[in-house]
Amino acid sequence: MRFDHSTVLTNYKNEPIPTLADDGKTQEDLTLYTVIIRSLHTVHNNPANALTAGQLNEAFQISLRMHPGKPLDLSPEDMVLIKKRVALIYNNPLVYGRISQLFNPQPESPEDG
Repeated sequence: MRFDHSTVLTNYKNEPIPTLADDGKTQEDLTLYTVIIRSLHTVHNNPANALTAGQLNEAFQISLRMHPGKPLDLSPEDMVLIKKRVALIYNNPLVYGRISQLFNPQPESPEDG
């Protein structure tokens, strides 16, 4: 599937979710790019949740494909790894839910009538 990694994740009111920028001081909108990079590159404090060598390589390959202004192509396997890491690193139902919605869009139901 193809994604625009500059997509801004929104809260329940459809407002951008704020997050701290990499400088740790300023706020910015939470984007798909930020979620993917942070979830794949953050080391979890429990060794049982460490990435395997294969997963590390997969995370590296995904990161290499992320270029500003260019769409991001993700395989189903890429999306599974990202969703697992988002659940682990963010541990936030809103962020996980928005990623799940992006990765598994529901077709709109046809209008009655």
